[in-house]
Amino acid sequence: MRVRQCGIDWMRGLSILFIVGYWHLLGYAHGINHYKNGFTGRLTLVVLGLFIFLSGHLVSRSFGPLFRRTDVLPFYRRRLC
Repeated sequence: MRVRQCGIDWMRGLSILFIVGYWHLLGYAHGINHYKNGFTGRLTLVVLGLFIFLSGHLVSRSFGPLFRRTDVLPFYRRRLC
């Protein structure tokens, strides 16, 4: 059994909150203007990249050190079911 790394969980959770709470929900708040600018656009790209990188890292840990072609089907079965 692997030990969870709280730092990775926090970074992933905060990146989800930023994307959903700031970037998407403020699009529906018509009273708040100018929240999308050059800085927040670049910050969003960094946060999205961080989220995808961390998600890929966590998924890759389920494969183990060696990856064989026969491991692909059971991997996707676990993800879909």
